[in-house]
Amino acid sequence: MAQFAVDWFGVVAPGRPVVSNFVMVDSAKCTALVERPADIGELCFFLLPRCQLPPATCAVLYFSADDSAWTVLGSLSAEKQSGIFRLPPHLGAGAAVARVGVALEPAATAANLDLVGSGVSDRRGFARAIARDLMAFVTSFAAPPADVVDRWLARFDAKYARDPSFYLRPQ
Repeated sequence: MAQFAVDWFGVVAPGRPVVSNFVMVDSAKCTALVERPADIGELCFFLLPRCQLPPATCAVLYFSADDSAWTVLGSLSAEKQSGIFRLPPHLGAGAAVARVGVALEPAATAANLDLVGSGVSDRRGFARAIARDLMAFVTSFAAPPADVVDRWLARFDAKYARDPSFYLRPQ
């Protein structure tokens, strides 16, 4: 098995240079600084050709504005070598710098993290989650009122203000 290395991957925010100055935290984790995190809507995370992920292992991308609360954004594997991951709008608000972290984790663990994390690596899955929430709301009425979509939007905005990733959780 190859030793985990900081030169296996990179991260880029649209319009910015590639972040590749990762520093090892331990044998399976590393971090790098990102400036002006509130200006970032999404990150592209990619594996470089020299990357040698061990079998049944993923590189998981995390984000933190305060070094204590880490949010999983998504993961890469030998089968999926790049991805675009959205940052929830509240992440990084008010911070001058934030950290991205990469951890080498078992594929089974990474799959579970992607299901409950705040990041959305699959835009189709994101759209389907929102559509399921709308459908559940509409079908909760015996006869949906004419303003059902307006009501749903108000409910959605209130729920989103409390928990920006509520729609990703199993219902």
